[in-house]
Amino acid sequence: MAGALSTRRAGVAISPSESAWERLRYAHLLPLAGRGEAAAQTYASLVAAVEQRRDAQRRRVAEERIARYLRVSAGAARRIFRDALRSEAIEEADSVRFMRGGASLDDGVAIEGAAERAQRPRVYAALHFGSPVLAYLGLRLQREPELRVIARELDGNNPMPASKRDFARRKVAWVEATAGARFLDTGRAAVLRAREHLLAGRPLYAAVDVPGDVVARAGRVHLCGDRVLIASGIFHLAAMTGADVQMVVSAHRRGRIEVRCRPPVEACNAADLEIAVAAEVEAVVRELPQEWWMWPFLVV
Repeated sequence: MAGALSTRRAGVAISPSESAWERLRYAHLLPLAGRGEAAAQTYASLVAAVEQRRDAQRRRVAEERIARYLRVSAGAARRIFRDALRSEAIEEADSVRFMRGGASLDDGVAIEGAAERAQRPRVYAALHFGSPVLAYLGLRLQREPELRVIARELDGNNPMPASKRDFARRKVAWVEATAGARFLDTGRAAVLRAREHLLAGRPLYAAVDVPGDVVARAGRVHLCGDRVLIASGIFHLAAMTGADVQMVVSAHRRGRIEVRCRPPVEACNAADLEIAVAAEVEAVVRELPQEWWMWPFLVV
């Protein structure tokens, strides 16, 4: 989701300055990656290989965490982290392909398991995992015409390098135009609109693995044996409006975006909801660890 990362995560610094590699990646290679499946796979493999090598501290944090959480060997952890980097790069290439009209959101996004709401409000909970933005568009266009996404604005405080930020802004503009609805920001006024949206029985879409040091309201949850700090505002919104939460799991599969919705969970208060959703997150991450982009960025 837009703007979810701050300038420091679990000892990993993210510089807002732009390197020659980042300019090459976003200004030159990414436009080519949207030409088709073969180009996307080539782009993703190259990006994963470079990114895994260029930031030793991020690699160390991610691979040690993967090995500890999943109880796998160092070699397996290295492969899982490389695949997670590939997953994020594939999402970028897919976005370019859809933005260019190279694929239809009706045919290119397949949704399974979205439960009926019966006019009850719902939070569709996404992760920084697979294809979260394309999953949002698929859900809104195919099943939930009133679905709104809540995400932090791409403002001057965002630490993305210039080329990546330019791409992200074009992507957000395309998503908003395609959906026919603006993102809801995380500021006070936007949160009040999100609350009204839920109270009217309408659904929201939000990432639930946002690190808790970039927001005013945060909570600690158990995840794979660690206590992890995550943003908790969406859980408070769900609890105060009576919304249930349905986890959305999406990934690139053979040129299509497959979206799977897990059974909805509900709780009468935000703390219980955090616990229930954290269990869902852990189940998803253990099932498909190679799709989760957040390995280096958790706040533990």
